[in-house]
Amino acid sequence: WSESCSKNFQLLKDKLTSTPVLTLPEGTKGFVVYCDASRIWLGCVPYVTW
Repeated sequence: WSESCSKNFQLLKDKLTSTPVLTLPEGTKGFVVYCDASRIWLGCVPYVTW
C-alpha cells in the first residue's frame, strides 16, 4: 500500500461523501431502498423511480 494508494483512496472517500452524491430524493417522485447484509457488512442504496 503506497502513498499514492492512500491519496487516491482518500479522494474516493471524499467524492462518495460529498454533496453531489449525497442528495435527498425529490418529494414528487417515488424511490426504492435496496438493502443487502452479511455477517460483516450492511449496505442500503435509495433509487429514484422514474
